[in-house]
Amino acid sequence: MAEVISPEKLAASVNAILEEYRGVVQETLESAVDTTAKELVAELKATSPKDTGAYAASWKQNKTPWKKSAGYGRVAYNEKHYRLTHLLEYGHALKRGGRTIGSVPAQPKIAEAEQHAIANYEKRLKEGLT
Repeated sequence: MAEVISPEKLAASVNAILEEYRGVVQETLESAVDTTAKELVAELKATSPKDTGAYAASWKQNKTPWKKSAGYGRVAYNEKHYRLTHLLEYGHALKRGGRTIGSVPAQPKIAEAEQHAIANYEKRLKEGLT
């Protein structure tokens, strides 16, 4: 049965309900971010080229360094071979020059993993908030 609230206590009751919902939203958001970041790193490790040495094993994730301004988040990055990410993602010319003959083709693995992570993150948020 519904509780009867006086008009004086209405604002406090609404604030209490909204504060409780804020906690649920924050927990859902943090859980979705953490899980998605772990899956993204696992996918990057699995799909990265293996012939470049330890490049694939060097993927990590960490909390965003700008937490106060951007809110809660995670960053996926290649710890040891970060210089290779752009070269492998977009391709590059060889030392002898030219992009047509003898160039290295792009292997866009990061963009594909990013799109999967975005879709999974949105799905988790929708499931958690409904």
